[in-house]
Amino acid sequence: MKKYIGSFLFLLIALAAFSLCGCGPSMVRGTSYADSDTYDVGNFTYNADEISSLEINWVVGNISVVQSDAPTLSVCENGTDLQDSQRLRYRIKDGTLRIEFWASGLSSAISSGQKSLTVEVPHGIALKINNENGTICADSLGTQSAELGTASGDIRIGSLTADSVSLSSASGQIDVQSASVSGDMNADTVSGNLHIDTLSARSAVLRSASGGIRTGSAVLTDSMQAGTVSGEVRIASLAATKAEVASESGDILLSLARCEEAKIDGDSSLITLTLLSDLGATVTHHSTTGSMQTGLLCSFSSEDCSVFGNGACRITVVTKSGDLRVR
Repeated sequence: MKKYIGSFLFLLIALAAFSLCGCGPSMVRGTSYADSDTYDVGNFTYNADEISSLEINWVVGNISVVQSDAPTLSVCENGTDLQDSQRLRYRIKDGTLRIEFWASGLSSAISSGQKSLTVEVPHGIALKINNENGTICADSLGTQSAELGTASGDIRIGSLTADSVSLSSASGQIDVQSASVSGDMNADTVSGNLHIDTLSARSAVLRSASGGIRTGSAVLTDSMQAGTVSGEVRIASLAATKAEVASESGDILLSLARCEEAKIDGDSSLITLTLLSDLGATVTHHSTTGSMQTGLLCSFSSEDCSVFGNGACRITVVTKSGDLRVR
């Protein structure tokens, strides 16, 4: 999983490029975008059947996404003292509703409380939302695809159903209560924690640099990859064909309900591996100074390899000084 660490650099750059402290007015520079003269200005309503996808480019302030079956939906920001140039811009073209923070390239003083956004959307559309400084939240989302990213805000979702999902945050947390994804699920943070209570997907890649990764029940038809540099990885129940879990210094707690092949990499981590539902496993531990301990009955045991039950799941554990406990 170490090869993924470099992918966090773009988030660090984004976070360094934009910083807003406190809730008072601060100078904010908006992005420039093409064809700005084709956009309308301010809060609006639209017909739900007009759009199949939504794109939001926001700079500061929270974004709330609300799904509705109503034929007419609304989009509004909460600021009442905004100048015309500071109000949101929007355009509907070829089935895509695109929302921009304010006038193209504008630099102006603004407080985060003046630009919180509430967006009503129909079920089943594709979502692409970027928020540089603020939280993205939704109680329930049923989408074609969801691509949500923040630099310093959290991502908080209650129930999420989609064909594919990509979630990213630099310093914020990612918290999803339930995710049902027919395709691939990707989520990564730099310093924030990543928590998914219930997950089902074809495959999942969960990454963090210094934050922890925690899942409850995770059922994957293909593979799970979960890796962090210094955070803890805690997976309560994992069913997957293949699994790859890593942390350089944080502890790893992995419970396996179904698996054909797994690799656990923890340089100095204490690794606790739990075999659920009488899962048979062949566990091989490669370590410089760490040891393997277990209270389970082994059908075969050597210095670095133990077979439990029928030994069908092949598990390789690599540490330098970290110990392995199998239970």
